[in-house]
Amino acid sequence: MSKFFLNLPRVPLPGPRAAPLIGSRANVVRFFADPVRSMLRLHRDYGELVAISRDDPGWVLAVGPTLNQQILSDINGFHNFAESPLPAPAGSGADLLNLNLIAQNGALYRRNRRLMMPPFTRDKLTDYGEVMIEVASRRLEAWPQRGRFDLRQEMVLLSLQVAMSCLFGIDLKNRDAQEFAGLCMRYLGLVFSPGAMLFPVALPGTPYRRYLDTCDDLVTQLRRLIVRKREEGMGKDALSALIRASDEDPEGMTEDELVGQIDLLLIAGHETTAMTLTWSLLLLAAHPAWQEAVVDEITGALQGAAPTVADLPRMPLLGRVVDETLRLLPPTPLLFFRRGTRDFDLAERRLPA
Repeated sequence: MSKFFLNLPRVPLPGPRAAPLIGSRANVVRFFADPVRSMLRLHRDYGELVAISRDDPGWVLAVGPTLNQQILSDINGFHNFAESPLPAPAGSGADLLNLNLIAQNGALYRRNRRLMMPPFTRDKLTDYGEVMIEVASRRLEAWPQRGRFDLRQEMVLLSLQVAMSCLFGIDLKNRDAQEFAGLCMRYLGLVFSPGAMLFPVALPGTPYRRYLDTCDDLVTQLRRLIVRKREEGMGKDALSALIRASDEDPEGMTEDELVGQIDLLLIAGHETTAMTLTWSLLLLAAHPAWQEAVVDEITGALQGAAPTVADLPRMPLLGRVVDETLRLLPPTPLLFFRRGTRDFDLAERRLPA
């Protein structure tokens, strides 16, 4: 069984009863299948500290600034939870894709965080901005001038093209790139597969088998991409920056580590961007006066020219709209988990590590 499903001594905690036969595992899977609805319901029904399964401290939801400040500010008492929701056989593609910052702690985390900085310098952000403008311009040309279309789907396609270009230097115009992008999408859709979490058995045709096979395929493609960049030359993309930094640093990342870290950027930089764009446009459409004000600000700042990163300070209202969207409708309401390194007190309850 995956260590994602912890077996800790029971503690009196409010929460829904465990499902018959399957037990706490079903409650956890149900939670991750719809985390926003689950969090709202659990908080409403049980309060600020609630177990996903009653009296089971393996998975506990802590709500509010006080409890979260206690957890997130104590980096020694609470570590990043390193386990994947799906068991990963040692040395498998799924195992390698877990080698990233959100699963690391201490000296290893600090070392890798330092090595992850080169793709995020001001110069690199300017490079990414140029790519974003080019990709967005191409997508806009394909939009219908009249009628309706699926905005969320368009934002997913836009952010996917931006991610492929900025992360990997890949242009989706060619068939190989499209197949790689499709592989990435399949992987992202399987990471929290309820079927695989409930039945993590690698039988042919099962969701878990598809997850393992997809991870293996993705790792193979990422390795080929790393080799190709080293042989044919680096670009302005994030992977090239990571490879250069690792090759030049005595403590540089191994190829396995590069694979894991670029996977993290893929997870963090695709769906999150798509949902932020979708919600921002939806909120502006629901508030026409603010939409008009944003359009006026952009028009005045750019005077018909294509935007650049340097133009952003001259569009403060646009920045505030994005910030407010992130506050009201965060694209990742649930992503990072913490595990106690020792027994701890939370909301006047003693919980085991």
